[in-house]
Amino acid sequence: MRRTVLLLATCVLLFGRGVAADEETDSPAEVEATPAEAGCSSSLDASNFEASIRGKFAMVVFYAPWCGHCRALHPHFEKVCEDLKDEDDFLAAVVDAPAEEALAKSYDVNGFPTILWFDKREFSIGKGEDYDGTRSEAALLEFINKKTGWGVAPGGGLSSKAGRVRTMDNLVKEWVAHSRLPEHMIAEARKAVLTRSRAEAANIPGEGEKNDAKTYVTVFEKAQKDADYVKVEQARLRRLLHQGQAQMSKSKARVLGRRLNVLRVFDHFEEKLPGKTKAAQETHTIYTREQLKRFPPEELIEIVLEMQEKGCDTEEDVDVDVTGADFPHLWMADRDGNLPSTKGSTKVVDVSEDEPETVSFVK
Repeated sequence: MRRTVLLLATCVLLFGRGVAADEETDSPAEVEATPAEAGCSSSLDASNFEASIRGKFAMVVFYAPWCGHCRALHPHFEKVCEDLKDEDDFLAAVVDAPAEEALAKSYDVNGFPTILWFDKREFSIGKGEDYDGTRSEAALLEFINKKTGWGVAPGGGLSSKAGRVRTMDNLVKEWVAHSRLPEHMIAEARKAVLTRSRAEAANIPGEGEKNDAKTYVTVFEKAQKDADYVKVEQARLRRLLHQGQAQMSKSKARVLGRRLNVLRVFDHFEEKLPGKTKAAQETHTIYTREQLKRFPPEELIEIVLEMQEKGCDTEEDVDVDVTGADFPHLWMADRDGNLPSTKGSTKVVDVSEDEPETVSFVK
């Protein structure tokens, strides 16, 4: 009996030391990985905490240097910070809770790591919202995207679903389906969709998703006035992203990309309309005057030059001083110089930076 008690006491002692070792006596390599080390995230204390967060979206990690879970979180949190470093309205920060005990207590920090989210406020920053999801780069970004609508993917790129709102997508489906109505009924039917979209956007609680919903409303409003708006705007955004992405910040590129994702929803549902078939692979293409005159003359000249480089012809010689309204029709001819017939084999497309590269020629 005495031997059994002694054995149990020894086990308890060894177990207790194991827990202590895990929390307090880490290897030097582990200690070097603590969030206190310099990195992308900012280190805050009581003197600068509120001032640093005010006016920004902020994610703050309260950690303890000896905490193993904090060290496991640190590389994921740093990746999130790097992914969002071009977002001026975002702050990723850490607080050494044991060193800032009073600050930690004021935010009800009872364990480590504690991750708090702060919405963008110009005055009082509030108590923050507890994040209790998975501690990975992807999960943290998913949470932030829901709050902000930024649509950032791991690595800093744009998520394929960025800017999309499911309920608003359903309204786009209705909008596109109305194209099958008798012409005199389309405008009124789409006006009703526009009215519902405004109400839907107003009722969305999350700030990020609400902003995305407002993009849909704007598109509906402009498409109601201009039937070609969706295709023309898609072309404009593609051109901006194609030509200017190297000069613009990731943040700006993501803004344009989110808008482009919304516009693509219209194409998605148009392709699903009954009787809708894809254009034949070998076909001629015509760029109409109405489409071309929406672009500045310098962009039109660039389109012509690009077409000519690919062996295409135009209907007539191009005068570089003409205005968009006076610009001639541009025809994609075959390589023998034969212009296509306007009967049957011609399709009308929007002008974008990639269309001349993807269109095929009749041999």
